[in-house]
Amino acid sequence: MDEFRDFQKYISFMESQVAHEAGIARVIPPPEYIPRRNGYGGIDGMIIPEPLCQNVKGKLGIYEQRNTEMGKISVGEFQRMAESDE
Repeated sequence: MDEFRDFQKYISFMESQVAHEAGIARVIPPPEYIPRRNGYGGIDGMIIPEPLCQNVKGKLGIYEQRNTEMGKISVGEFQRMAESDE
């Protein structure tokens, strides 16, 4: 939990271990970590300047994945889109 308290420092450490070169890193919070109780309210108006849309096609274990840039979108709009049935 001590490492996790200063998350920016934790991310810097992960990058020093070359995690960013793999393109992905899994962060497992310690058991005593408590996420925000009230969600992320108040950031709806923040703008994501270059969100990516991930398109995956394929079957039988052979898949193709492409990322396409979307136009600017607010965090609130992105959340609604991400949680929609579409």
